[in-house]
Amino acid sequence: MKKIHLFMGSIFIFLIIISCQTVVLDDADMVSWDNHYREKSRVGDKGPGTLVIGSGSSDVRVASLIYSPENTTVRVADIYYPRAMDLHEARGAVIMVSGDTDNHAKDYYGRTLKDTDQYMQWGQVIAEEGLIAVTYELGNPQAALETLMTWIVENQKYLGIDTQKIGFFSSNENGCSVGLETIVKDSTKYTGPKPVFSIYYYGLMPLRSKEVFTDIPILTVQTKDLWGRGLPASMEEFNQSAIADGAMIKALYYPEGEHYFDCREDTPRTREILQETVLFMKDNMEH
Repeated sequence: MKKIHLFMGSIFIFLIIISCQTVVLDDADMVSWDNHYREKSRVGDKGPGTLVIGSGSSDVRVASLIYSPENTTVRVADIYYPRAMDLHEARGAVIMVSGDTDNHAKDYYGRTLKDTDQYMQWGQVIAEEGLIAVTYELGNPQAALETLMTWIVENQKYLGIDTQKIGFFSSNENGCSVGLETIVKDSTKYTGPKPVFSIYYYGLMPLRSKEVFTDIPILTVQTKDLWGRGLPASMEEFNQSAIADGAMIKALYYPEGEHYFDCREDTPRTREILQETVLFMKDNMEH
């Protein structure tokens, strides 16, 4: 299995301009694909590493769509589609939950989070496996996820997304904290579609007194700590508490693994975890 290298000259982008008063699409908005990712637009630090999984193909389509209205701040979501997908059909989608702000990401990486290698390459892998992946620009992480999901529900028939088959992939300290709200009963921070699965990579899981749905499959991946923040202990506490409540958790352990191991390390164990993650996505989308 080869490392993925995104040569963006072969990826097409679907560019839509919509009214500043609304983010609801209509039939006229799904008409054209354009070449968006050009080598000259990818200068500077692209973010952490190169994801080690997938076919090595970059033959996917990426639609760049405005999901947040102009009367707040214009934000764009990138939707990764399988190349062979008919845009009039509906497929399950994996939302790549972000927990950082784009202002911080631009200072650190020189680009928004959705344009760093980790998000772009996971988006590609998910689309290669026949699902849709969604990454997005953001300010406030929790508010952005809520806005994004409202937009997806309102525009599902134009986006080709089956909102009965939404999965969430959260990583890092803040990303997992935001993504956790998608499986919390009676959450006031997330009111979108109930997910068919939720994945948490090396993050902070502040469950506290919150109860999670026991019928949502959950995958956690625990690595070693980052800067002494107590991330493994937090995830283990979440695992034990949720399991005691009857939650369906598949816990994967990689105690010597680095933060961002999924796109920085290429070992038999990292490949195994990544493959199990993709199978977890696909299996739970089919049920």
